[in-house]
Amino acid sequence: MAVFEIAEKLTLNLEGKYSDRKADAGGKTMYGITERTARENGYMGDMKNLTLEEANRIYKTAYWDRLKLSDVEDQDIANEIFDTAVNCGKTFAAVTVQRVLNAFNRYGNDWKDITIDGRIGPITIKILNKAIKKRKDNLLKGLNVVQGNKYVELAENPNRRDELNINGWFANRIGLNMGNSDRPSTQIIENVSLWQAVKKHIFKK
Repeated sequence: MAVFEIAEKLTLNLEGKYSDRKADAGGKTMYGITERTARENGYMGDMKNLTLEEANRIYKTAYWDRLKLSDVEDQDIANEIFDTAVNCGKTFAAVTVQRVLNAFNRYGNDWKDITIDGRIGPITIKILNKAIKKRKDNLLKGLNVVQGNKYVELAENPNRRDELNINGWFANRIGLNMGNSDRPSTQIIENVSLWQAVKKHIFKK
């Protein structure tokens, strides 16, 4: 089963400390935790004073435990989902997992479609673990493709300033793997045929 401390360390290595940039819609942020998330999880102090210990508590309870990542049978997949949740939000991460699983089940021949409700429960975990055994690499690619598409959409939004962030997001967040030392975490997906196949199933309106 996946271990929180491994995923937490990888994400902390990507997140900075205090930030309050106009180009970042998250506003005041410490260790990748927005002020809103901190308040929702009981921290009421100045964001500059959020300790690493407090950040780890929020990481564990608000992200890792909420997404039931200790039940995921592959560390790399758990790392990817956790980092996506911290950077893009828990609901987005959960919906992404469910969409990708539905896209890669070969019309239900490998596993049944999941209701896309943005909540990871026993059914999603069971199917995710089954999918990991069958096609882990494609799952990692699919998760990253959807995440990358979100970043592009944010950069294209004229009401935001995320175009200033997208190069960093792609350099640090979009890769085949968040935890496999045999492959760099910054490896950009270049498989055009995979992109076309996933886009056809996932990005259709």
